[in-house]
Amino acid sequence: MTDAERLGLKPCPFCGSREAVQLWDGQDENQTMSLIEDPLAKIAGFRFSIICNIHLGGCGGESGVRRDPDQAIAAWNDRARPHLRPVA
Repeated sequence: MTDAERLGLKPCPFCGSREAVQLWDGQDENQTMSLIEDPLAKIAGFRFSIICNIHLGGCGGESGVRRDPDQAIAAWNDRARPHLRPVA
């Protein structure tokens, strides 16, 4: 079972991949090459991100680094909503 299935993650909004989407816990440097090491984020306790892993055929998209896995999942699954206006 993939992280996407286990955690209820939506497909990547950039490339549509499901298989490459996974939770990154800040420990495995080989999971992605696109995350920027930010010492202030580490000090503040930010270490979780959802990534579209380039090593699994993904595009490198990220949710941004969050303090806990639930925040990272919520950020990843949040999608822009179109502003619909009635046609006059």
